[in-house]
Order: sequence, then structure tokens, then C-alpha cells
Amino acid sequence: HDALLPVGRLREPLSSLSRASAVVLMDGVSPEQVPLREGQSAWRVSRSIVPPETSDTYFAFCGIARPQSFFAELRKAGVHLAGTHEFDDHYSYGASDVQLLLRLRQQSGATAFITTEKDEVNLGGYLHQMQPVRIVPVRMHFEPAPERIAGAADRSTSLIEQLYSFIVRQNPGCVRE
Repeated sequence: HDALLPVGRLREPLSSLSRASAVVLMDGVSPEQVPLREGQSAWRVSRSIVPPETSDTYFAFCGIARPQSFFAELRKAGVHLAGTHEFDDHYSYGASDVQLLLRLRQQSGATAFITTEKDEVNLGGYLHQMQPVRIVPVRMHFEPAPERIAGAADRSTSLIEQLYSFIVRQNPGCVRE
């Protein structure tokens, strides 16, 4: 079993929003879709991939939330995919999964695998059996300024100043000038 972030890989339940000072909204989720309270900051985040610069044909697989988005990003970046396979988010790979993927890659005609950094970690010691495999970094991009729910965020300050101010408000006396 796993633990909540930052110790483990699990996220907190939606009910935890009531005690949060700031919330990260991903993939086009609007503040109206989430039960936010007055004064909470809502940071918008998008993710993108760093595609490989190659003309190889890949078999893509992943065990992440919204795997179809990962496959679509690969295609959008011009990566040629002979096939795809998705696993549950936070999937723990075993020997039978590796055998399945090797068979699927062979059947598809792909010359290599392509997957995420998260899956690289979750594959553990099985990764060496799957070579060649290309690991694609996923990058998170914060929008410049948070939205303030039922309050006005100061848009005239920089992102760094806003983050610093937020940290100081959350941890009075713990931040030195």
C-alpha cells in the first residue's frame, strides 16, 4: 500500500479541499467545477511532454491518469505509434505485464517502447528486459498568476513574489528575509 504525497504517490481526497489554502487545477478544470471556499487560490497547471527526436516506430504504454492524453501528445509531436496499451494509474508492473508488452510490441511491428518517467520508476527492475525503451519526460506548466476565489489576487506582482507571499502567509516566522 502507498501513502499520500509527499511521502507516497497518492493524492488526497476531494474532501481535503476544505483545509487547503491553494488548489491546483489541471486540464481545463474551472474553479466552478471544484468546491472551493472563499480566499483559496486556484493555480492553473497544464502538462506537456518532451518528445524524442527520432523517426523510430514505437509501442506506447503507460499507467497514468488520462493515458489517452499522453498518446495524443505523442502523436501531436509527430511520434509514430504502431500501438498503445494503457494500465491503471500508479500501476505496479509484474513479469506477466512485461511479457504482454513484449508480445504487443512484436505484433505491432514497433522497434521500441515509449513511456513516461513515472512508468520507468514503476517498472523497476523489469525495465532492462524491455530495451529499447524511450522515456518521455512530462512537464508541468503553471500559469502566471493564481485566481483568487471570492477575493482579488494582486496581478501586478511577479509569480515569484506571489509564491513568496503565499509561503510567508502560510508559515509566519519560518521565512527569513
